[in-house]
Amino acid sequence: MADRFPCGLMVSDISKRELTFANEYVASMLGYTSEEMAGQLLEKFLSKASLIFMDSYVYPSLLDDGEHSELQLVLLGRDKERIPVLANIRANEQGFMHWALFSAIERDKMYQELIAARDQLQRQAQELKALASSDSLTGLLNRRAAEQRFETLFQQSKRTDSPISVLLIDIDHFKQINDRYGHIEGDRILIEIAEVIRSTLRTVDIGARWGGEEFLITLYDTDLAGAADFSPRIHKGLESVLLDGFTVHASVGVAAVDLDLDSPSVAIDHALQAADKALYQAKEFGRNRTILAKNS
Repeated sequence: MADRFPCGLMVSDISKRELTFANEYVASMLGYTSEEMAGQLLEKFLSKASLIFMDSYVYPSLLDDGEHSELQLVLLGRDKERIPVLANIRANEQGFMHWALFSAIERDKMYQELIAARDQLQRQAQELKALASSDSLTGLLNRRAAEQRFETLFQQSKRTDSPISVLLIDIDHFKQINDRYGHIEGDRILIEIAEVIRSTLRTVDIGARWGGEEFLITLYDTDLAGAADFSPRIHKGLESVLLDGFTVHASVGVAAVDLDLDSPSVAIDHALQAADKALYQAKEFGRNRTILAKNS
């Protein structure tokens, strides 16, 4: 009669932890016969994780409540293949556990597919977020994303009283580069300069394409003197960016951010105005140099 049920039925001795009965449904599922399973220790047919779960939760709870429903367990087949099941278990006063087992293979597959789909959606969302915040050519932050990052950095710096400095970088003679060598070469120069910038920054710093041939670097916990020491690394890195055998150069204006200002947008505007004036002076004084903003 028990073999007619469309589910696995088992009976086990609680104290001996061995099977006294298994119907053909569960025996066939595991690759045994009912006779082969009867008298075997229960641990032979349960995964290690399921055994730990049984010892730590199921057995103690059965003593109090007498039954459990929809337990997720993993059975082991003859060849040690893992078979997920849902189990309903009831204990009686004679010290036996009555098991009703339902295959959860399809349910487990669906669950894994849902997990995979969720992970893929999360990856896609992260990719879309990165695309929305990145400059499509260089991969650095775009202007809008850099401004948002600066707001966070500004508030953090006010709390910790940590200085911030900005560097405004402009490629020298970039219009002539585009006019003479074309926009493809111009784009290559932008990409390589972005890589130089990226390689010099710490994770707490901000690197962005600010517009056209201009780049912005924001240095956290760095005063004007520290930014002045940092800038030569940019000039040195640009030595690897070549065009027609010659090194590409850039001019840099550096300014400190006024942390006494309440608004991060006002603070970055003031700092950028000062850095822009310093950058203009660098151009006037012959390019390929760094100028510090006055009164910073």
